[in-house]
Formats: sequence, structure tokens, C-alpha cells
Amino acid sequence: MDKPVIRPCRPSDQGAIRDICIRTATIPVRTQTDCLYLWTMYCDCYTEQFSEYCFVAADAQDRPVGYILCAPDYKAYHTVFVREYLPRLRRSSILRYIAAAGEVRFLRPFARQGYPAHMHIDILEEYQRMGIGTRLFGELKDRLRADGIYGLCLGVGSGNEKGIAFYQKQGFCDLRRMPGSIVMGIRP
Repeated sequence: MDKPVIRPCRPSDQGAIRDICIRTATIPVRTQTDCLYLWTMYCDCYTEQFSEYCFVAADAQDRPVGYILCAPDYKAYHTVFVREYLPRLRRSSILRYIAAAGEVRFLRPFARQGYPAHMHIDILEEYQRMGIGTRLFGELKDRLRADGIYGLCLGVGSGNEKGIAFYQKQGFCDLRRMPGSIVMGIRP
């Protein structure tokens, strides 16, 4: 297996990014509403609104096998998400809409504490433990530093031991622990 290349995200990558999101999801994905929720919460807003902070790992055929997606500024993210993306969920599922609205507001205190950027990273299982996550994170860190953004956070399930170990290795520290999840942050 060739070593994937890290490159900026392109609009043509959206389908592959959505597929990776579904294939790596930690929640059960049984319906189209489940897919819509995951795409809305973890993909589309980032790739469509903040693409300059999104990178993919692409295989030898230039197909994405992993990604890192970031919104560099919580206020801008919140504004566009509530205006353009949250209504998609309201039309399909009021329960998913309520969950998404809460999750988006959940990030606000961390932005106020100096962590305005937040990210998501997913890599297909067969490409994990190859250094791809570190390379993706390196690209994002370089971009954030170049733009003067020095606070980045993310949420991770407290049972995701591999993910937590990866983030700690990258320099993330716990910002808040709650039942079922941890918010971690770094000053890249």
C-alpha cells in the first residue's frame, strides 16, 4: 500500500469525505436521517465554508482515505451553521435538530477561553496507524499558525482510547471531562 499524500480538500472530495464520516462513525447509522445528521454536524459546513482549513489524505488514485476538517473561528462557524445547516436537520428530525443545536452551543465556552478553532479528524481503519493523522494534523497546525490562530479544541468520546492517545501524543490536554466525553485543546 502506497503512502497517501496529504493535500488540500477539494469540492470534488465531498462524497468521499461523507463516506469516510459514515464508515468511521461511532453512532449507529441506520437511516438517511442518521447520515444527514453526521454530514451536517461533522462534514458539510467545514468543507463548504472553511475549505482552506480542510485537508485530506489521498491514496495513489487520489481518493480520500482520511481527512481533517476545521473551523478556525467559532463565531463565524456558529453564525453560518445556525443560518444554513441547522435548518436541514429541523426538516428531517426534530430530535437530531435539538441534539445538533446543543452540540454547537457546547463549543462556545471553549472559544471564549482562547480556543476559537475546532476540528474533526477521521481515517479509514485500513489506513490507521500509518502516521496519516499526525501528517494531517501537521498541515492544519501550519495553516492555523500562519493565520495567527493559536487555540484549537475538539470533543472525543471518553471510551475512544485510541483517539485520546493520539490527541495526547499531538500535545492536546483535557479542558473538560464529562460523562461520556472529553473536550481537549491545544495551542498549536
